[in-house]
Amino acid sequence: MTILADAERDAANLELLLWGGVLVVVLLLGAAIVARLDRWRKGMLGPGPAAVDNLAAFRLSYEQGDLTEDEFKKIRTRLMAAKSLPAKSPPKNP
Repeated sequence: MTILADAERDAANLELLLWGGVLVVVLLLGAAIVARLDRWRKGMLGPGPAAVDNLAAFRLSYEQGDLTEDEFKKIRTRLMAAKSLPAKSPPKNP
């Protein structure tokens, strides 16, 4: 009877170990899939316009007279704070 009980216990332990391993593999595969999808999603968004490009567009608007000097300074300050750009003075009025 003891040998039979030991065999059943060993079989139960082996089955538990097997299912535990399966669970670990499934969780690792799920994590790998989520990481891959996250990288793909970020790649699909693509790099946004750089703050330098934005500042150049606002500078052009300022030079064309669409923005006042105060508006340009406010925009430049916000862009520099967001992207840590070096400060430059606004262009002289054309």
